[in-house]
Amino acid sequence: MSKRTPQMTEEQLKKLLGNITTQDQFNELTQSLLKTFVESALNAEMDEHLGYEKHAVEGHNSGNSRC
Repeated sequence: MSKRTPQMTEEQLKKLLGNITTQDQFNELTQSLLKTFVESALNAEMDEHLGYEKHAVEGHNSGNSRC
């Protein structure tokens, strides 16, 4: 289940940071990025643990599946 890590271009990063004007906005952005990263890591860990990706047919009625 090797997946390529998505890369952010400099243009995408500038677009993402372009509207940040206050410390609060920056904090909200970093919290959102951290949340997305952690959820993605946990989903990948679950995929590895169960041996199949979320919503994959392999897991249906296996007794070890996600709802």
